[in-house]
Amino acid sequence: MPERNCPQTIKSFNALLGECVEGFFRELFEKLYLKPDIVSYNTAIKAFCDMGSFDSAATLFGEIEKNGMEPDLITFNTLLIGYYGNGRFLDGEKLWAKMMNTNLTPDIRTYSAKLVGLLCFCNNGDLTEAKNWYAKLGQSDSSTNKATFAALIRLACKLNDYDWSIEHFQQTIEEKCIVDRNVVQLMIDGLVKEKKIEIASSFHP
Repeated sequence: MPERNCPQTIKSFNALLGECVEGFFRELFEKLYLKPDIVSYNTAIKAFCDMGSFDSAATLFGEIEKNGMEPDLITFNTLLIGYYGNGRFLDGEKLWAKMMNTNLTPDIRTYSAKLVGLLCFCNNGDLTEAKNWYAKLGQSDSSTNKATFAALIRLACKLNDYDWSIEHFQQTIEEKCIVDRNVVQLMIDGLVKEKKIEIASSFHP
């Protein structure tokens, strides 16, 4: 890369590494005279997502159907978590729409990935869409996990919606889902700033 005057960054390195892994993935199965199954694809797709090589992950996703297989929930969840968690909201939405046309049923990881994507898009001060989606999650058979609660409380505090942050904190207590102490402190500091001292005091350990 230096010979081509290309800057050496972790992003460019990961892109190069992704191409190497993609080539190795195909070459390995060809040499072993084996055909990759859905577990093989899911493993490789996760590796690409972890490296940030989403184009390579999407390429492998497309190969699954071409090879006569169907993506399973793990396949979709892996890509959705990668897309929504890395600011690729539109890619996530396209994949979500594709999943809705299958017989797969979203689970907590699926809903949480979508919610994280929405939270990233709520930094403009409007929590309406995130609240609507959270309501849908509550109507499903899935339960919110620790990471989702933490993300919800942080964003609610950032946008000064302390009533919603308190609602989530109380829910963590009901579901015995203990969030990080720093997240709770963030909520307490915000309540104090809003001169809601009595409410803030009730959350002190």
